[in-house]
Amino acid sequence: MLLRTIFLLLVLLFPLANNCLVLQASAKKNILFIAIDDLNDMVPILDQGAIVKTPNIDKLASKSTVFTNAFASSTLCNPSRFSLLTGLKPSTTGVYLNISNSLLLEDEYLNIMTYLRQHDYQTIGVGKIFHGTQNQESAWDIYHGYHKNRFATRKSHNKWPVNWGVVNDKFLDQRDELVTDKALEYISKKFEQPTFLAVGFHNPHLPWFYTKEIYDKHAIPLSKIHKPEEPEYILSDLPKSARTLAIQYNIFDQSNYHEKVIDAHEWKRAIQAYLVGVAYMDEKLGELLEAFYASPNFEDTIVVLWSDHGYHLGEKKHWNKHGLWEKTTHILLMFSFPQRQKIVNNSVVSLLDVFPTIIDFLGLPKLDQLEGNSLMPIMFASNADWDNHALTTMDYKNHSVRGIRWRYTRYKDGSEELYDKKFDQREFYNLAENKSLKQVKKRLKKFLPEDNHKPIPEEVFVH
Repeated sequence: MLLRTIFLLLVLLFPLANNCLVLQASAKKNILFIAIDDLNDMVPILDQGAIVKTPNIDKLASKSTVFTNAFASSTLCNPSRFSLLTGLKPSTTGVYLNISNSLLLEDEYLNIMTYLRQHDYQTIGVGKIFHGTQNQESAWDIYHGYHKNRFATRKSHNKWPVNWGVVNDKFLDQRDELVTDKALEYISKKFEQPTFLAVGFHNPHLPWFYTKEIYDKHAIPLSKIHKPEEPEYILSDLPKSARTLAIQYNIFDQSNYHEKVIDAHEWKRAIQAYLVGVAYMDEKLGELLEAFYASPNFEDTIVVLWSDHGYHLGEKKHWNKHGLWEKTTHILLMFSFPQRQKIVNNSVVSLLDVFPTIIDFLGLPKLDQLEGNSLMPIMFASNADWDNHALTTMDYKNHSVRGIRWRYTRYKDGSEELYDKKFDQREFYNLAENKSLKQVKKRLKKFLPEDNHKPIPEEVFVH
């Protein structure tokens, strides 16, 4: 009996030779599930040249496996979040846009929270997890949602309709303060049953309006901010579909927003304001994590931190998240385990992989319908044999495939982009017409979905 007990302790405490953490299937771990809205890769953990300071993301990373090549399933909030939460591609569900009425699918596709509730987990949601008012009530035992300050969308001045700047308290969107305060009420107390606590931060989502106090604390001097440097012909080798996505502020507006930003001399100020939002979010994250580290739940909880997609700040003349390039698709993803050391994993992974990874880690029954892969086989290895490709979809039949070297994009009109990430990290040179790369495109096309579900009905929702 003594030998059996010692063996079980060794199994629980030490990883196997392949670096996979072994857990008893009966072990019930809590999950702190943190979502960040519109966070691109301009953070130190993903970019050594980043000028914004994110000490709390960095501290969490010191206890995490950080996936540096993680990509979103979509570059819009609703389809990205619905895809992550259900483990299904947008092309499978038909949820392509923020106005796609994903609530119509509440009973058709199982989400992470509903699945965990079936296995005796308590699920608590605070803030934005689903897309705004498309929140699925059946996913939660307890849910706290917060509406946007109705004044926060108004412009700070009338000279030009900017969405950033210093404002008084009236125009400040305080949702992240409310989200943090409410999440602290839960994380500080001992969970009485296995718990999935989801916390959704709004920043750095537009509008980037902050008070002088917040600006004074977090703003980077304009002299240290550099606009993206790109060739003058940056759009000339793009197909028409790509150029259309680049010049429009959102999918309904082809207003040449980039030129408006330049004419108003607001480019650097826009980047500054976005980074204020990043730093402000990191501050709130720090308040949450400080309470978590001191809580009675720390030793029994893993943390999953993710952003739903990236964001362009003038790259390829685009201002938003409606493209299929690196800045829109590349996201932050990390899994933090108590008493673990930092591991940086450069394998290509997807937000589709989050659901099956949670199932695998918790030792729960697998779901065959999930379209991602569990990351547990590579969770504790910095160099893993993982030949994977990430698929990102933007609207109906527009797809981008990202491997470790190549990005291949095909639009619904059949036009293409191809980038060699080994030599062209910033995707300046579209090689799709290069005949010598025909076989490369052929290989990458295999990762495109064969079937594309027709778009589900649309309805306007509050963010």
